[in-house]
Amino acid sequence: EQDLDILRQDSFLEIFSLIDETITGIEIDEDAPYKDSIIIRDTCDNQCMRTELKEESSGIREYFAWALQIWKVVYEDKVLFADEVDRVLNPILAQKIVAYVHGTENRGQFVFTTNNILHLNTIEFMKQQLWFVVKHRKNLNSEMYSLADFPEFRYDKVNIYDWYLKGILGGAVND
Repeated sequence: EQDLDILRQDSFLEIFSLIDETITGIEIDEDAPYKDSIIIRDTCDNQCMRTELKEESSGIREYFAWALQIWKVVYEDKVLFADEVDRVLNPILAQKIVAYVHGTENRGQFVFTTNNILHLNTIEFMKQQLWFVVKHRKNLNSEMYSLADFPEFRYDKVNIYDWYLKGILGGAVND
């Protein structure tokens, strides 16, 4: 019932349409919202297309559920943990979501792991928000540390991934 209330809100549509700017509406099916809801798109020549959610791509269907969780981060100050976020969200969509969450006044958090080095930047993130994990081969223990632990890294060096790929920051597979 609570999810249905969220799915009907314009703020949910705003988050959901981050995946496709042609999405202009959703008709929520009360009985099977994650299957039979209708996605409404407007084409550039003002034609309206209606598609059942179950007929959409797997990416659209999965993001429909993700958008609900992202809504809760922004509007209910929840914490969302997403392991390997790139499995579901392509880098452009992930960037849009991060910008959306950062651009709202909220106390929620979207915490995610990734292997995508494009997320390693200080344009979207502060040094304290970027963390690395290294698994030691000898004992298989993992260690976590922040980019903030590297005082020599300055904000004017935007390409963190250069340092990462050179092994300066650790966290590489062979550590």
